[in-house]
Amino acid sequence: MALSYGILFGLFMGSLAYLFQINKFIEKQTLPEHLDQENLIYYGGANHFLNREGVGGRLFLLDKEIVFKSHRFNVQNHELIIKAEEIEKVECFNLVGFVPNGLKIRLKSGKIESFVVNNREVWKSMIENWISPDTQIQSPITALGT
Repeated sequence: MALSYGILFGLFMGSLAYLFQINKFIEKQTLPEHLDQENLIYYGGANHFLNREGVGGRLFLLDKEIVFKSHRFNVQNHELIIKAEEIEKVECFNLVGFVPNGLKIRLKSGKIESFVVNNREVWKSMIENWISPDTQIQSPITALGT
């Protein structure tokens, strides 16, 4: 009996998470103000670690900066902007030691910005190519929402 309740609860929570992800209201909240199709290189859902909280939102790689913008369902709502010249190194890490979805951006100031993302290897490669002055990157994004 407890197992069936657990399965039902898991399906219910998974459905809520899915509906939250596709919600257009959430999508609108997390768009940077200066975003347009021409300056967008890559984007996706992300959590930014800020004071021990995984703040949910979206991460955007734009032509001149990386922008994280949180949605309003967080305690610590914020927008983070990182310029290419601020970045020293990009690394992948495992969340809680074994979940392969972490991305660290080490800044030249010594600060580390940590994120949970899908496709962390793609993010790492896109950011490394973006900060390299000799590389022209092709965006896999053709339109916002794809």
